[in-house]
Amino acid sequence: MSDVKQFNHLFITRDLPPNKPGGIRSYYLGLIRNFPKNRICVLTMKAIDDTQGRDFDKSCDFPVYRAFIEDHWGKSVLNNLIWVFYSVRIILKEKIKVYHCGNIRPFGYVAVALHYLINMKYVLYFHGNDALRLHKAMTKKKVKHLIFKKVISNASAINVNSLFTRNIVAEKYKMSGKKIIVTNPGIDNLYIQTKSEYPRIVKEKGVKLITVGRLEERKGFDTVLQAVAILHNGGYKINYTIVGGGDIKKYQDMANELNISGLVTFTGFLNDDSEVIACILNSDIFVMPSRYDKKKNDVEGFGIVYLEASSLKRPVIAANTGGVSDAVIHNETGILINNAQSAEEVAEAIKSIILNPYRAREMAEAAYDRAVTQFNWSFITEQYLNNLSRIMEN
Repeated sequence: MSDVKQFNHLFITRDLPPNKPGGIRSYYLGLIRNFPKNRICVLTMKAIDDTQGRDFDKSCDFPVYRAFIEDHWGKSVLNNLIWVFYSVRIILKEKIKVYHCGNIRPFGYVAVALHYLINMKYVLYFHGNDALRLHKAMTKKKVKHLIFKKVISNASAINVNSLFTRNIVAEKYKMSGKKIIVTNPGIDNLYIQTKSEYPRIVKEKGVKLITVGRLEERKGFDTVLQAVAILHNGGYKINYTIVGGGDIKKYQDMANELNISGLVTFTGFLNDDSEVIACILNSDIFVMPSRYDKKKNDVEGFGIVYLEASSLKRPVIAANTGGVSDAVIHNETGILINNAQSAEEVAEAIKSIILNPYRAREMAEAAYDRAVTQFNWSFITEQYLNNLSRIMEN
C-alpha cells in the first residue's frame, strides 16, 4: 500500500461534538481536522442536541454522517448491522480505503465485519482505560474473547496515545510492537494561540491552584484538598479552583470537613474552552495527581490537560502513573510525585514551587516550548500518517 495520505479515510466514533466531551473527543477532533483536505469523513452517533449537532456539522470542512441511533442502545446486534450498512454506503460513496475504528466497543464488530465482507483495511484506537476494560471483559466471556481476538489480530494497525498504553496493548493482547503506533495527543490551537504570561509566584501574595477534569476519584481531587489543608495550616495563603462536572457535593463536604471550604471554588462543567482557559490563566499552578486504580481498571492514559496548562505557561504538578510521564518530564517540564495518594507529597511539591519560583519558571518555560513545538496537531498528524503508511506498506 502506498502513502495513506493519498487515500480516502472513514472515521467512526461516538466521541464527536456535541456528544461525549472529554480528552478522547479532543484527540479525535485534532487528528481528523489535520488530515489532508478532502481525504476524511466521519460517521458518528445522533447528536444529543439536534441544533448543536447541525451547527457543528456545518462548521466542519469534512463530511459528517450521523446514524440516528441513540448511544445507550447502540451496542445491540441489530444496531451493529445498521452500522455496517451505514458504513458500506459511505465507503462506496466516498471511495474509502482505510476505516478508523475510534471505539473498539461497539465498532470493533463493524470493523471486522467490513474486513471479511469487503477486505477493508482498518485501524483500532486505544487510550488506556479502554484497553484494560476490554481485556477484563474478554477474560470473563469466551465469546467476547474469540470475537475481539479476531478484531485485534485483523487490524492493519493499532494507534495508542502513550507508551504506557502501548505496553498494555502489547502485553495484554500479545501484539507485535511493529503493528502499534504511539501518537500522543496534541493541543488545540485555541490554547497555543492564546497570549499568556508566566505567573508571578510570591508566597506573601498567596498562590492559586487549579485542577481541570471530571470529578472522579482517579483525578485525585481529594488528595489536593488534603494538601491545601496542610499548606493552609502551615501558614501558606492558598486558593484552589476545581473546574469540572460530577459529584461536586462530595468534594464540597470534604472541603468543609477539612475547614477549607472558603478556599475552594467549584465552577462545575465548562463547555466553552475559552472559559477553561480563562480559569487557568487566573491560576498560578496546575495540579492533578491522577492515580492508577487497578481494581477499577481506571488510569490516566496520557493527560493532555497537563500540556494544555503548559501551553498557557503554568507550572505543572502530576503523579507518575499511567501515561502521564509522556506528558510531564520530571524536574524538566514539571514535577511528578511518586505516591498519587500522598497529600504530603503534593503539599511538598506545591511548596517547592512557591519557595523556588525561578526554578518553577525554568520548568514552565521548558514545558511551554515542548508543548507548542512537539504537540501541535499538524505536526502530530503528519507523523501519525507517515507511521501508518510505513506499517501498511510492510
